[in-house]
Amino acid sequence: MIATMGEDAAAGPAPVLEPGADVDHFRVIRLLGEGGMGQVWLARDMRLGRKVALKIVGPHRLDSADARARFRREAEATARFSHPNIVTLYEVGETGGVPYVALEMIEGDTLRDRLGRERPSLRQALETGHAVASATCEAHRHGVLHLDLKPANVIIGRDGRARVVDFGLARRIAAPVRYDDDGDDRASPFDEDDDARSAVVDEPLPGHVGTPRYMAPEQWHTGHETTATHV
Repeated sequence: MIATMGEDAAAGPAPVLEPGADVDHFRVIRLLGEGGMGQVWLARDMRLGRKVALKIVGPHRLDSADARARFRREAEATARFSHPNIVTLYEVGETGGVPYVALEMIEGDTLRDRLGRERPSLRQALETGHAVASATCEAHRHGVLHLDLKPANVIIGRDGRARVVDFGLARRIAAPVRYDDDGDDRASPFDEDDDARSAVVDEPLPGHVGTPRYMAPEQWHTGHETTATHV
């Protein structure tokens, strides 16, 4: 599948979409998966002929302001990037009052699934780690913290290239990180018209700010700033 909406759900409510339905110029093919936040459908762009992953807020979360806000954050964050190791966002829209995003369809596995099947070689581990680090640096350059980096949010395509997905928990930081040619990081302020704000965790509950075993230590503590710099 292309992207995750939290951990997979064993069972869920009846889908909002169904195979054969048209969502603007996208034709729905089949459900790829769903989780706590919503659903991911395989669809075809009838204008360009390419397959896409259509991600929507789940029917059980339509009245949730938090779910809609998270969905909006993901779209806004993903739209900022053009990077080989970050999933590409094609379009944002709404169908029947349900917001959706059309994302790059990646044929492959999540890193979580792959690790569950086999132990990677040293070279594979280094290549994947480098790809994720490169994607993270790109996000930091744009003043965005992913805040939920984990194997389930890394897709490895059949081409072998890893992509980071699911920026639903992403937050803006007051000063995006700019990297010098030698690799050192340095901070510079947002433009004056940018809606900059510190990435301070408002709630200490792990379920609200990330996945516990992959969270940075400061994410566990109320009021602690989560930054993009390295200690």
